[in-house]
This record gives sequence, C-alpha cells and structure tokens, in this order.
Amino acid sequence: MSTREKVEEILAAEGEEAEVVKDVLRALALFHGVLWESEVAEDIMKMRDYRVPYVPTADKVRRAIEILSAEGLVKVEERVRGSLTSPSTYRDRLLKLVDMWGVREALLRDPVYLRAYSARMRALKDAVGPD
Repeated sequence: MSTREKVEEILAAEGEEAEVVKDVLRALALFHGVLWESEVAEDIMKMRDYRVPYVPTADKVRRAIEILSAEGLVKVEERVRGSLTSPSTYRDRLLKLVDMWGVREALLRDPVYLRAYSARMRALKDAVGPD
C-alpha cells in the first residue's frame, strides 16, 4: 500500500483515537516531518488554534505514534535531548515521517491540515514583511 493510500485510510477513520492519529500525522507534516514526542500535544493545540475536539494527553499521543509507526509512516528514535532552561539532558523520542512528501501530498485534501498550513504560511509571510 502506498503512503497516499495509508494516509487516506487514516483520514477516513472515525472516533477519538482516529482523530489523535490524524492530528499527530498533520502536526508532523506541518512541522517539516520531525517532532519531539514531548512537544506533539502542544503542537496539535497550536495547529488547531487551541480548539481540539479531545484532550491530547501523553497516553493518547503515544498510542497514536505507535499506530503510525506500525503503519510504517513514522520512524521513532530514542534520543538524548538538551533543555533550554537547564544544563542537564533528558531522554525523549524523536519522530520522523518516513515519506514526508507522500504524506503532505495526501493531506492536501484534508481541510484541517490545509487551514493550519495556510495560517502558518500567512504568519511566515507577515513575519518577513512586505514584498
């Protein structure tokens, strides 16, 4: 099954768990295919303008990641990570889309992703300033 077919199957699924899986996939695509697991819930909240139809708990996000990993869409690597506010390090999981361009292509028909992508592009354009 191609990446596009897998993503379309995920987008067609219903229920809360399916929504979390969709949102993890959308967030990964929106943030260039790479995210730290500890930041996924916050990135979902930002992506949806803090209007999420469920509570994105760490357990729900972890289950969604496991589903995406089992589908072969996401690669998970345990890594040591530094902290901005402390000299110490900690372990986190780095998530990477296996086929970012294939996922993005499939998501171009998804209204939630398109809305978030458009908002992000507008914000970047506004930050750069006028032409």
